[in-house]
Amino acid sequence: MNYEAFSKALANAQPYHPPDLPDISLVRLLADPEPYDEKIVRVRGFLDLEFEGTALYLHREDCEQMLSKNALWLHVTAEIWEREYELTERYVLVIGVFRAHNHGHMNLFSGAITNIQDIRPISSREEIRAFLDRERNKR
Repeated sequence: MNYEAFSKALANAQPYHPPDLPDISLVRLLADPEPYDEKIVRVRGFLDLEFEGTALYLHREDCEQMLSKNALWLHVTAEIWEREYELTERYVLVIGVFRAHNHGHMNLFSGAITNIQDIRPISSREEIRAFLDRERNKR
């Protein structure tokens, strides 16, 4: 395989998701972090991307009220920052390594997720309904 073909294949590669990786509730990670420390987790929450304060919150309201103990700090890459407008201030799914003893910037958070393998927006009921309505109207 030549370099160009390899680069193209690598660019289109999907992140590795262990087949037995369960969804972990953010509540569970906040309340009982030790069993998940240093393990790959898949978790959902409200994402706020901001300088030194990027975090996955339990609820939108927790973010708005700056309740950082109801959140996990996220160590995000430049590639994630490039997707800021797609991801920030909405609910997302994150897959990465949970660190129970890493409390992020100024120790404000209740843990951290590093080595993020995947992060993607989650569609709301309203978005799903709008999509289905558009599809119905195409017929």
